[in-house]
Amino acid sequence: MDEPRSMGSWRAKLEELFGIDVRSLVLLRIGLGLMLLLDLATRLPMFEASYTDAGAVPRAVITGSAAQVAMPLHMLSGETSVQVALFAAAAIAALLMMLGLWTRFATVVSWVLLTSLHVRNPFVMNFGDDVFRLALFWCMFLPLGAAFSLDARRRPDRERPGRVYSIASAALLIQIAFVYFFTAILKSGSDWHVTGDATYYALNLDWGARSLAVFLREHSDFLKVITFATLILEYFGPVALFSPVRTGPVRTAVVGLLVLFHSGIGFSLTMGVFPWIDCVVVLVFLPAWFWKHAARVPVLTRLAAADGASTLRPSGLAGRGLDALAGLFLLYVCVHNVMGIRAAVPLNDPFTRAGHWLRINQRWAMFSPNAPRNDGWFVVPGFLANGEKVDLSELGPELDWRKPELLSSTHESFRWGRYLWQMRRAGDNESVRRYYADWLCRSWNASHPEQEKLLGLEIFFVRELTSPPGKPQRPPERQKLLRHACGARPIAEPDS
Repeated sequence: MDEPRSMGSWRAKLEELFGIDVRSLVLLRIGLGLMLLLDLATRLPMFEASYTDAGAVPRAVITGSAAQVAMPLHMLSGETSVQVALFAAAAIAALLMMLGLWTRFATVVSWVLLTSLHVRNPFVMNFGDDVFRLALFWCMFLPLGAAFSLDARRRPDRERPGRVYSIASAALLIQIAFVYFFTAILKSGSDWHVTGDATYYALNLDWGARSLAVFLREHSDFLKVITFATLILEYFGPVALFSPVRTGPVRTAVVGLLVLFHSGIGFSLTMGVFPWIDCVVVLVFLPAWFWKHAARVPVLTRLAAADGASTLRPSGLAGRGLDALAGLFLLYVCVHNVMGIRAAVPLNDPFTRAGHWLRINQRWAMFSPNAPRNDGWFVVPGFLANGEKVDLSELGPELDWRKPELLSSTHESFRWGRYLWQMRRAGDNESVRRYYADWLCRSWNASHPEQEKLLGLEIFFVRELTSPPGKPQRPPERQKLLRHACGARPIAEPDS
């Protein structure tokens, strides 16, 4: 009698650890839909420049492995109308997800369009986009519309489940834990483990630093505490999320800490949807214990009260087959993360190439092994037909080499700031600079009279190395990246 009871207890514990409360799944579905809309909105300020062939990033500049994906819809045409249609389709799919109407179809469409969008302009990407894309990938295998959805309302005869338990639910939870655990492993430098200055250097990246970051970086001793606390949270937080002892309160506490952690990043650095995506994704860990106590919070009362008694498991040949496929992808992700501890896994074999086509390859090397010291800003002197000089960068039109008081506020959008930061790198980004220069020429000359015609320009990156805490700041260094004559064809015409 003891053995069956013991086995039943272990099964119940596994279900608690690797299952997802349906109410948390509802929060995830609605949150992801909102984040999709927000993400699309953040890309609009530089829409034409970033996603059409008339802009600074035509399709011709996206080559090699960067252009390889299962469904590259955004690469099919560089026309503005086509890109607008794809953005509109993504917005509709996001709304359907939020409402829970045709939920699985809407989730698949959202993942396809988001993945395609990421391929269209990789120069504006950050790790938050990877988290976003992978969360949607695993959600395709989950019944997101099981409760509080129009799909569920159309099936009133079905009992509302309390928990979803499958390989796919385990895969989503494990994937989220991997983001934190493997980034902690890769943070192997002295900034994290010896001096504790990693947070200080991160907050000194002026291109992304908000006013709060400017204030905090003056308190280096406090930032050392934050650095070591971050490392502890990223190492032990993922483990604690699967604590078999007092799972409910422990998991709730870790989720709360992670939300505070990402909120702090979001209020300190301009990183687009990155911190807020992470806040949304970790909510899927909220256990039944949390919902029992959340019933006292007015805004959550109705959702918290919807406690189903049954567990929803994959059923039928299609359901079990889909779950088995999720298991294969989970195995791939586990192997790929372990392989990536030493170095990024190259795309030279079918194993890694297949994952690359689905964009589930991953390596969470955020601020690793040390935080970056490189900082700086762009100045783009333009030479006009009337002999005047202007600054074509976001700091212009007056030519001034001094750093603005708050550099991050000068970017029209976070995405554009990210694009400029990537453009400064050497190597293949030479072509990116030339297309950017050509776009600046065309944009200026289309809106100015003949006597103010832009004849040519230069692109400078004013490099500023961040000094250690308490040390005087080194003088900035001007680095000329490109000299460009307007009217010269940059490289090749993009494919039609």
